[in-house]
Amino acid sequence: MDDLRMLQDQVAPFPTEQAYEIIRQDLKRDVKELFCEFEPVPLASGSVAQTYLAKTRDNQKVVVKVRRPHIENTIKLDMYLLQKLAVSIEKHIPELRPYRPTAIIQDAAKTLFREIDFLNEATVTDQIHAFFKDDPRIIIPDIRWDLTTSRVMTMTYVGGQKFFDAVGDPAMVLDRKKLGETLIETFIGQVLELGVFHADLHPGNLKILPPDRLGLVDFGMAGQIDSSRRVMFIMLLTAGYYRYMDMVVDLLTEMDAITDETPVELLKRDLTILLDKIQALPLEQMNFNLVFNEIVSLARANHVLLPRDFLMMGKSLVMVSGTAMILNPSIKLTDVVVPKVRQALAKLVGPSNLKREALLAMWHGGQMIRDLPHQVREIGRKLIRGQLRTQLDVVQMDNMMQEVDRSSNRLSAAIIVGSLIIGSSIIFHTKVGPNWYGLPLLGLTGYLVAGIMGFWLVVAILRSGKLS
Repeated sequence: MDDLRMLQDQVAPFPTEQAYEIIRQDLKRDVKELFCEFEPVPLASGSVAQTYLAKTRDNQKVVVKVRRPHIENTIKLDMYLLQKLAVSIEKHIPELRPYRPTAIIQDAAKTLFREIDFLNEATVTDQIHAFFKDDPRIIIPDIRWDLTTSRVMTMTYVGGQKFFDAVGDPAMVLDRKKLGETLIETFIGQVLELGVFHADLHPGNLKILPPDRLGLVDFGMAGQIDSSRRVMFIMLLTAGYYRYMDMVVDLLTEMDAITDETPVELLKRDLTILLDKIQALPLEQMNFNLVFNEIVSLARANHVLLPRDFLMMGKSLVMVSGTAMILNPSIKLTDVVVPKVRQALAKLVGPSNLKREALLAMWHGGQMIRDLPHQVREIGRKLIRGQLRTQLDVVQMDNMMQEVDRSSNRLSAAIIVGSLIIGSSIIFHTKVGPNWYGLPLLGLTGYLVAGIMGFWLVVAILRSGKLS
């Protein structure tokens, strides 16, 4: 609870006058013209934006979210520095290359820039609002598109109590069991059915409407998972639950998570041990954050590259589960999740879905048949003209060429050193002048150069560096 309580919705605010100016610039009208009421004190202030309570001209209570000035420049600088660091890590720490730090930073940058574009957040909020509009247990803000831009977002106000205010009030009547189940079901429904989910469901983004309704706010951090990934996620959960480890490995391979270095049999054994441990743990000893960290550590130890969308889902599920445990410490996650997974699996293999998949397969097959004669004709023409080319990519060819280049350089240097020694010895033997203290100067020079080059060659070989 203490960890979740640290997730606050208050950061040092920027002046409200700046918010007024941003609203005027984006909506082309003054705040007083757009709203009949506008609270000058921010309702909440975050690192990306701050929100204000207001009332529209049609008398609707709304929340206005205004992007923090110049935040995009700050993010650009941070991402530039992190990108440089990631490149340096990949260059100098080979053990971390399989985890693709540069790709992770690039992905994080895309996520952050999507987050500060409120049109993206408004779209996600609108999708989730439409998904839950007929569910009386859940309240999602409705977007006012006429008052929304990339820097200003206006949405209906969600009432209720702040999460910890409601939970900590002994006089408030709450159906904690139903609230906990609703929270988990809400998250699982977003992931398995909608494909868009709130990825930051900490208590600061939850409202409680006594006795048993939940309000979800702030959809700035959202995850998306396409239909094929949702299918894999459902099958992965099912295979893990029933301990079908061969199927788990097949699914991970399909997701490009299994690498050449993955010890498959060891991975299956480790997964079985971890799942048995999770299932056997008493509920009061269950720590979802530690469990998630164990899964990540297991993947790292077995060289499994977990997809980013699955990691985001896992982290979000940990957060949701921890919050649900605050509401109802006796809640059992599997009792809520397993029926939802079974329901999703039933839809997956149901007649309507199979019919859709069959139609898609027929369409793709028809496209292939339609394009086949044209492709065969093109190949024949190129073959007749002698234009047919085959490209062969040899794995790590660049590294191989570098090694050959180094070896040839060292060999050339060794030949030169040997030649200098032999030439200098001949000069000493014939005593060709000029002389220095009775010793041939050319011979001494040859020995000196050969010594320096020989020393440099030995150092280069020992350090396994480039000989330039």
